[in-house]
Amino acid sequence: MRDRIICVGRNNVDVILDVELGRLRPDTKQPSGPARIVMGGQCMNAAATLAALGESRGEAFTVVYAGVTGDDENGVRVREFLTERGIDGAGCITAVGLPNTAAYILLDRETGERSIVETVPEDYPPYPSSLPESIWKGASYAYFDGMDMPGSVAIAQEARERGVPTLCDVEVVSEDTLALIAACDTVILPRAVATEIAGTNELKPMLQKLVALGARRAAVTMGAEGSVGLDGAGESCRVDAVLPESIVDTTGAGDAFHAGFLFADISGAGFEDALRFGAAIAAVKCAHAGPSSPPEALHALGAGLMPKLR
Repeated sequence: MRDRIICVGRNNVDVILDVELGRLRPDTKQPSGPARIVMGGQCMNAAATLAALGESRGEAFTVVYAGVTGDDENGVRVREFLTERGIDGAGCITAVGLPNTAAYILLDRETGERSIVETVPEDYPPYPSSLPESIWKGASYAYFDGMDMPGSVAIAQEARERGVPTLCDVEVVSEDTLALIAACDTVILPRAVATEIAGTNELKPMLQKLVALGARRAAVTMGAEGSVGLDGAGESCRVDAVLPESIVDTTGAGDAFHAGFLFADISGAGFEDALRFGAAIAAVKCAHAGPSSPPEALHALGAGLMPKLR
């Protein structure tokens, strides 16, 4: 069976600085290790993880990235990264005359926690509200990071009309993000965002609210406390977090969770097992530096999933 995943959303060029977050104060100075430049962004992280997991299936598994890149050296870096990771960049458009978006990540050298500052030019164009037919052809799943609106809403609505399953993440709550949730089959959100949307911190009502908005299935991630979910039959579940022996960098852990869930879901896993696989992929990410895991750290997990499902 051939699978073609469309990933719609943000990419960044990440500049990572190792610091002591607890010591950051106004008008103070502290040394950092050498700055590291890597490719990141929520959607890009998820796409890279999916491509690595699917590598065991060869040409039967394709990831297509749909997003905006800058018209500068960093934009070139993003496109080179797509090629390096085996991601189809057919959905990329170029913001002519504008620099690529960037993120400056202050990474705590002891705990792996981070603080992020993003730069997006004011006139940076949003992603269009449609995809070429060539990208839709053979599509079996679409993922949205909830960062590029309103184009993502329109594409998610079209995916539903075409019968293509969809998954979304949301970091900022607005009318657009609520519309995206309503258009997607599955929504997986951090607890803080889900709390803001639902108006309650109680997990069951929170999940019920997300489903009432239009999603068929919903899950809430809670870091080291694991995740909770509500499936299409109204059955709830709770999945423990998978903790690595040591946490190196938590950047991109949520994106890895989404990618792991999607990969397991499209492979035929049940809802709870897909959440569990997402937790395992997030743990792998936390054990490695950078916003996405090295492909070789994921190959065996991707290859080992199918025998477990048989």
